Amino acid sequence: MEEQTKETEIRLQDLWLVFKRCWWLMLIVLVAVSILAYTVLSLTHEDEYTANVSIYVMNTPDKSEGGANGSFSTPHISMAMYLIKDCLELGKSYDQILQPVMISQNLEGVVDIEELEKMYTITKADDAHVLYLTATSASAERSRDIVNAFADQTCTYFNKVYDQELLS
Repeated sequence: MEEQTKETEIRLQDLWLVFKRCWWLMLIVLVAVSILAYTVLSLTHEDEYTANVSIYVMNTPDKSEGGANGSFSTPHISMAMYLIKDCLELGKSYDQILQPVMISQNLEGVVDIEELEKMYTITKADDAHVLYLTATSASAERSRDIVNAFADQTCTYFNKVYDQELLS
């Protein structure tokens, strides 16, 4: 017994006629999918803005060391490399950095200290005397204000601890 196979041929013109008859259905599906995608994205997506500040850490020479002319020697530069490691740890201090920034930016009641700690990062550059402070928030202005407050508070605290001048 031999089976017969029947081939069906569809021409492009026939396909066009089907699309022409059902255009309204395809338009409804397109609009429904677009509305669904927009709704899902608007409910699940939150805008985040990031602001960055760089702090240059340098051990400044004392006037008694002949540093009145602002020159830096090799010991001052190598000392700054040791300061960087300490600054990374001290830059996350609750009492000296996080709490004063929370108060100065009126964030009490808006975010708690754990959320503020997640918003703020401090990292060091590879083979450089630079610290990078980053703040992430739902508002570009708030991110900028927070990172600037962190930079001011960090420089003030580091200068007080090391009795050195840090540039931001």
